[in-house]
Amino acid sequence: MSRKATFLVILIVISLFVGGLTGFYFYSKNKNPEPSILGRNTSNRTFGGYNPDDANISDNRNNDPLIVPETPGEKEKVKKLRKISSEPVAGADFISIPLYATSTTNIEPEDTSRTNGRIIRPTQPKLVGYLDTIRFMERATGHIYETSTSSLEKTRISNTTIPKIYEALFTENGKSLILRDLVGGTDIIRTRYAISALATTTDSEQSLVLTDLTPGITQITVSPTKDRTFSILSEGVTGFLSKIDGGSKQTLLDIPFREWLVSWPEAKTIVVNTKPSGFYPGFAYAINPDNRSFTRIIGGINGLTTLMSPDTTKVLYSESSSGSFRMGVLDRKTNERRDITLRTFPEKCVWANTEKDVVYCAVPEDVAFNTYPDVWYQGRIGFSDSIWKINITSGETRLLSKIQDEAGEIVDVQSISINKNDDYLLFTNKNNLQLWGLMLKEPAREVFDPLKDRPATTTDEQI
Repeated sequence: MSRKATFLVILIVISLFVGGLTGFYFYSKNKNPEPSILGRNTSNRTFGGYNPDDANISDNRNNDPLIVPETPGEKEKVKKLRKISSEPVAGADFISIPLYATSTTNIEPEDTSRTNGRIIRPTQPKLVGYLDTIRFMERATGHIYETSTSSLEKTRISNTTIPKIYEALFTENGKSLILRDLVGGTDIIRTRYAISALATTTDSEQSLVLTDLTPGITQITVSPTKDRTFSILSEGVTGFLSKIDGGSKQTLLDIPFREWLVSWPEAKTIVVNTKPSGFYPGFAYAINPDNRSFTRIIGGINGLTTLMSPDTTKVLYSESSSGSFRMGVLDRKTNERRDITLRTFPEKCVWANTEKDVVYCAVPEDVAFNTYPDVWYQGRIGFSDSIWKINITSGETRLLSKIQDEAGEIVDVQSISINKNDDYLLFTNKNNLQLWGLMLKEPAREVFDPLKDRPATTTDEQI
């Protein structure tokens, strides 16, 4: 075969091969005319990604996506019962953060020629609501963290390391704290006032500035408005009122009895309760900080602890009884006492803010025979608690959470508190001081108009 004939044969073979590939490509394309990206069909789309002709046609067509893209803003669902901190905490509280939007007013200058035709638009912040925020302090480091009732995200807001804080009370809506710890390796209790401030103008975390308060404070409580404290001194058993920073002291109590528990349920009522023991009768008294009156509330009851309602008309109390204990309620107007069917301590309860005569309590599942509340205070016996809602007038009770079943671990509740809308509980586990939260109601979702409710970032805006 000549060289020319050989060349023609090779050319024909190559042409047939290329033609076959082209035919196979178009054949395959016609058999599967709807290729997918990440498993999702993308046919019938114009330039720009949308064809009005198929607006009412399902985009899936039995071809589920292999990878589902995350919806913007989609987050892991917050559980009804959640462990907020796996580390021991010294204290926690609800902080109300105001939410502002910008309110604008257009002002047209009378003589636009003098202002180059510019319209001045002053902007003023408009309060549109409050965001409930949980703020807590780690016991080991003294670092302060923040989270919300509807989010799993946590943010550290203070970088000041203060080791071994035993008690932290948030005051002035989170602007300051009362901190309690021990001096060195001694048993001397130190109480300090801490105010938060930015270390530098570019620092995103706050630093704590500490000031020592009066030494020898054995008990301290904060007013309902979080701007004053009432403290008990070990020496001379003196109780005094002061501002949060320790100023403007005023003596309210000077008696020989020692060992008190203190609380401040209402602006004009401070409650002092003898420390309880199942072996001895206890007493509770009310102090009016305005006129210094000292009134007996209830007494002569072994193992007595109390929790007064915010309107001061009712008092929950516990009583030691035959190797166990029981809880009752005192009506201060009629002086009538009634037993409550569920058995717990007032320390495991909190009064509702929006419902009258309603308390939320952690109730032990089982109570072993012993001397209460001594063995519980001493840590010799613990409980596995469930959360109940109790109406002390009607006697109605409702189980809200069987903690061990839901969380898979035993929680012995202490330091329980509730937010102002009665939709979230905070409490710590006495066993390890971890912080827990229980959602009582689904959080309301705020809807903002992006044009009307823009976040306020400046005080003046010019266009």
